[in-house]
Amino acid sequence: MQSLSYRTLCVIQLRHNYFLNRGEELFEEMEAEEQEKQLRDFDWKESLRILPLGQTERILKNHQLLLRNSADSLRVVVRMRDAESQEPFIPISQHTVLLFGITYQNPYFEHYTDMEFLGEEKVFLANNAPNISGFDAFQPMPVQEGVFFNPQFTIEGSQFNELLTHYTILEGARLKGILALYMSGQSGEYNILNGNGTVKQNPTTFYLTFDNRKTIWKYIQPSLNFTAETVNPKPLTKSGFVTVNPASDFSDTIEFPPAFQFPNPSIHSLKREEDKIISEIHL
Repeated sequence: MQSLSYRTLCVIQLRHNYFLNRGEELFEEMEAEEQEKQLRDFDWKESLRILPLGQTERILKNHQLLLRNSADSLRVVVRMRDAESQEPFIPISQHTVLLFGITYQNPYFEHYTDMEFLGEEKVFLANNAPNISGFDAFQPMPVQEGVFFNPQFTIEGSQFNELLTHYTILEGARLKGILALYMSGQSGEYNILNGNGTVKQNPTTFYLTFDNRKTIWKYIQPSLNFTAETVNPKPLTKSGFVTVNPASDFSDTIEFPPAFQFPNPSIHSLKREEDKIISEIHL
């Protein structure tokens, strides 16, 4: 019996510096061994859910495409004619689009992620602009490392509703965003298939990297009627410890009570005050 042969069609690498940075030590500046250690404790699925939308389940099944998730990537694989071939077992049209809904696995995702708090806006991640008016400023997902998620990867609520209508998506109300994988990308480096419909020898990798949020840290000790907040934002991280210096991180006019402690905040106690995002630490 002939064994089935599959090959990677494309990869989305997902990273988040809230988990990968260690205190104020940046993941990208760590030695390779330390990076591997941080990655062992990382799993993007603790933060996000990315699941097929609309007709995508049918497209995956009909074209014998499979989703293969790992701790730091989402991979689409395709059945091939044989182990040596670059031709999919079932041909895939260049017009094919795979759509995935994005929701939060962790309800505090926006608290620890460097992003605008979403209101009517939604996340839109894709390798090509949809054939809909109003996407002139579209920015494709990066195909190189080093680009963080930023406002260019969000769209207005009206644009999102147009996407839902265009692709006949009925589950839009619960979504935080959409991931769209077009077989034909914005340009060659964003393509998933070769121009002749074959699978790339070196599959396209898209990089979805979130930076960790930085907030003003506000220490509150009600028993002493005392409050103090840092002058500049400080990073939120899951591992490590961010040192707070009372001499340099606060206004010169603040006098701290004896033996005052400076714990790091949790991700749960964020507040917006005018143009500042504040993490409150109650002592």
